[in-house]
Amino acid sequence: MNSFLLMTALRDRLAPALADLPLPTRSRRERPRPGEVLLRPARVLVGSLPPKGGEHAEYDAPLVLIQAMSGHDGDDGFARVVLALRLVVWNEEAEGAENDLHNLLALVRRHAMSCRRQALDGRYILTANERGEFTPWVRPDEQAPPFAEAYALTHWTMQGNE
Repeated sequence: MNSFLLMTALRDRLAPALADLPLPTRSRRERPRPGEVLLRPARVLVGSLPPKGGEHAEYDAPLVLIQAMSGHDGDDGFARVVLALRLVVWNEEAEGAENDLHNLLALVRRHAMSCRRQALDGRYILTANERGEFTPWVRPDEQAPPFAEAYALTHWTMQGNE
């Protein structure tokens, strides 16, 4: 197995779940009417952010970016992979951005945590880190408003290279 297949399986698990959580977004092409709030679910991306001029360049947040951070094969025939889930939201109001970020974080973590008992795609098991934590999250240095950002780190076990 390779980590890209794990990342795409996680994307395919998260995307439908996020459809039930529409979050504020902004249009780069047109100004909203006064009092109008544009909403959409967070996009789930794998690997890196799309180019600025790409298909989704009009809307940048909310998003969940899945990135492989590290990995190794063990003597037991299993591979371990660390994935970072980068969550970004946008909201004109600072408290609104905090609320949106924590709602998105809770939803993403809940769906990742379900993979502890039932393997994701029948192949990938969420495991605890070296401190026994499942899907710990952190906030980076202050993100400039109106954006808010957090990272969740996930540890996975899958069939290794033999």
